Amino acid sequence: MKQEKWQVLFRYHTRELRLPNSLPEDETISVVALKTAETSLLAQNPSWNALDGIRWTPWRAVLFAEETTGGCLFELTLHEDMMSVADINARPAVGRLSHEGINLDSDGNVYIVDEHHGRSISCNGVDPAIIPSVRSSSINNN
Repeated sequence: MKQEKWQVLFRYHTRELRLPNSLPEDETISVVALKTAETSLLAQNPSWNALDGIRWTPWRAVLFAEETTGGCLFELTLHEDMMSVADINARPAVGRLSHEGINLDSDGNVYIVDEHHGRSISCNGVDPAIIPSVRSSSINNN
């Protein structure tokens, strides 16, 4: 079943916050279809560390990041059903830092916050792969 972007919820799960003996064991990204309550584990990787920050983009991808020194920003693209992964790519050109949050402006520019240094960074033009070629006129910035 094809989901509309406002009908799904993307979540990260970090091993630092999980209960003992609970699954998943590694850093994980999941999705929930809000109308049906169907849940899917999208990605899990033992090398990811302290996931924090997740954002839906106007170019139909999910950005998520690691909140640890030298952490990376990742871009996850989905299949049409929005319940399975097409591809995941690290975006090191954005910077290796302790990502506290991710946001986008109305032009589709990506902004990140460094947890340890309290600075905001605009990623406009840093990595052409992360700047959409088709911009959205309405982005939910919550």
